[in-house]
Amino acid sequence: MKLFIAISMKLFLPVTLFICSATGAELIGTQQSNASETLSISAYPQTNFSTLVEKYQTTIEEIESKQGVYGEDLSQQLFSLGMAYQQKGEHGQAIETLTRSLHLNRINNGLYSTSIFPILNTLINSLAKEEQWNSVDNHYTYLNWLYEQNYNEEDIETFAIKMQMANWYLKSYTLKRHKEPIVDLLNCYYAYEQALNIAIKKYGLIDLRVIKPLHQLILVNYLIAVTDFIQPTINIDLDGHIIKSTSRRGYQLNSLKSKSFDLGVSLFKHEMAIYSKQPLTDHLLVTRIKLKLADWYLMYGKREPALGLYHTAYNYLKDNSAITKEFRELFSLPVVLPNFPNISIKTNVLPTDFISSSNANYVHASIDVTRYGKVKNINFVSSNPKDNAMSIKVLKFLKKTKFRPKIVEGNVISAKKVHLQIFQ
Repeated sequence: MKLFIAISMKLFLPVTLFICSATGAELIGTQQSNASETLSISAYPQTNFSTLVEKYQTTIEEIESKQGVYGEDLSQQLFSLGMAYQQKGEHGQAIETLTRSLHLNRINNGLYSTSIFPILNTLINSLAKEEQWNSVDNHYTYLNWLYEQNYNEEDIETFAIKMQMANWYLKSYTLKRHKEPIVDLLNCYYAYEQALNIAIKKYGLIDLRVIKPLHQLILVNYLIAVTDFIQPTINIDLDGHIIKSTSRRGYQLNSLKSKSFDLGVSLFKHEMAIYSKQPLTDHLLVTRIKLKLADWYLMYGKREPALGLYHTAYNYLKDNSAITKEFRELFSLPVVLPNFPNISIKTNVLPTDFISSSNANYVHASIDVTRYGKVKNINFVSSNPKDNAMSIKVLKFLKKTKFRPKIVEGNVISAKKVHLQIFQ
């Protein structure tokens, strides 16, 4: 029986990121509670949008006539109007309205007021929707500065902003906004590292709330690992002597790269300890982490230790679980690496008579995967559209990609004629 793997890729990059550029709505929702006291679309679902906007504008005009254009009640009404525009998808109007709300709030409440947080976060949302990335960056910088004025480094509120900033740096890195993208990558790494340390100090080493920053740090550590070393710049002085110099960022990146394997091992073991020490252990989940640890060794070319860890993972689940469908599926097919929850390379078992019913662009290929995860004998079965351009990209992708090998009875073996459907 043929088994198929569907791989969904974007732009045929080995890594396509799910960037959760969470703005304050997710991370600091409690700070928006005062917004519920004013009119909103959700609070008045029967209200026509134009009628709702008219109500806000009338209220704003009344406040201006009584208190002047800098009236202390204006900022809240403008904030609510901006939220209404945002919910309607009119982000240009939202940006204009929220910018004025922010300005008035700073005038009336001071530059350091925490009441600025919800306005700033909502404004960032609309700026991101309009892809005004430089403005997004400027407002995130201001938001981070505002947190520094109100909270200490170890406060849990600082955890929220560090996660936000790290998510933004990661998004910015994928956008390649800077001439030196490593600037964002390094900032992202240090922000996630700070967030992880705050979470550990606040909740303890094995608390489940540590998992999110841990996962993100695993991802960024991987991105650093696959980034090229920064080579020193070579200059010749007036006496003819060769001078080699590396930028500060170059030193930082090279240092982190040299530590990336050991750090990855440490992070995976930390994740494993968290799930292993919960009151009710999910052995399937622990096994998945054991497999990720083995994958890490394999990606670094440490073949024999990797095979040993795959064997250990199989025996762990066998000793702690019944042989179920999930058990078999976990080991029966090769898996595209890296297999992290926040990377969008996905593999799924499809029925043998699977026919793509969509009009999506895809390539159907057959490959062999060696016991060391290397791809061999690539054959193209079909494609849509039927041209060579996409197949050439897929060929390059597969030649560079490693797979978790097939595991049978704890033994790592080669897999023959594994069928892939690779979507653009």
